[in-house]
Amino acid sequence: MRGQVGLEFFLILGFCLAMLTILISDSEREITENEKLDTAVLSLSALNSVSNAINIVALQGNGAQLAVSAFVPSKSKCYLPVASEQRLACDIGDAYGRRVYGMRLMAMPDTINDACYTTYGWMDVTVKKAAGKIEIYCSGQA
Repeated sequence: MRGQVGLEFFLILGFCLAMLTILISDSEREITENEKLDTAVLSLSALNSVSNAINIVALQGNGAQLAVSAFVPSKSKCYLPVASEQRLACDIGDAYGRRVYGMRLMAMPDTINDACYTTYGWMDVTVKKAAGKIEIYCSGQA
């Protein structure tokens, strides 16, 4: 009788461990997918904020300036100009194998400082128009 109870205990324990292993692997996969989606959505939001600022400055003319705050996830490289599509883009995840595009621009930026490509997290983005050229300057928030 005692051996029977021990055998049943190990059978139930084995079944519970198998179910736990399946649940953990599924949840890890879902977490990874959610992180990818989160990176894409945050990158798109940052692109659209800056694209709106570019369009406003382009329409206002020389001397116009607009500052916006945007959050860029650490797994993305944002504000890459794509002249053929008149847009900015972010490379996201998978060693930058995927790309998210912002809205169409009235005018492509002529200058984007290096801090825009290397700063992550919250950043201040200033869009200026001088002598007919649109310039983008980024700086991290303290």
